[in-house]
Amino acid sequence: MKMQSLYIKRPLAPSDNDMIVDMMARFDFECEVDLHLTLIYSKREVDWSLPVFQAMEAPLEIVPQDLAFDRFGPHLVLTMRCPEIEARHRALVAAGAHFAFPEFNAHISLGLDPEGAVQDYPDLSGITGLQFEGEVRGLANKAESKVKPPEDEPEMT
Repeated sequence: MKMQSLYIKRPLAPSDNDMIVDMMARFDFECEVDLHLTLIYSKREVDWSLPVFQAMEAPLEIVPQDLAFDRFGPHLVLTMRCPEIEARHRALVAAGAHFAFPEFNAHISLGLDPEGAVQDYPDLSGITGLQFEGEVRGLANKAESKVKPPEDEPEMT
C-alpha cells in the first residue's frame, strides 16, 4: 500500500479548449491556455492502489447544466453542474480523499482577473456540450497546483 496525496484533473479536449481560449482572447486578463476541470485536490494521503483512485482514461463528453461565468477570489471561472463529474468527485471523497471546501463546484479556471477586467461576458448559449480528455493523476503539492508529470508519480509496490 502506497499512501500519497492526490490530484486528479480532466483536461478539456483541444477543440473545446481552443474555442474557449479564443472566446476569451479579446479580454485583457491572464488567461490560462491549458484548460481543465479539477476533480480532487487532496493533501490527505490516500492509497493509490485502490481502484477508485485510478485515473479514468476514457474521454468524457458532458452536457453542462447552468454554465456560467463566476469569480473565485481573483480567478475567473466557468461554473457548471454535471451529474457525471459530481458523482466522480463524491466517489473520491467517499473513498478517503479530502476536499477542503464546504461544497464541490465543478468549474474550469479561465485565469487570473484580480482587477475585474472581464465585465461583459461572452454568450455561452452556443456551448451545449464539452469534451474532456482522460483523467490525469498526480500528487497534490501545496507549493504548486499543477499535476506533476507522469514520470514523477511514485512507483506502485
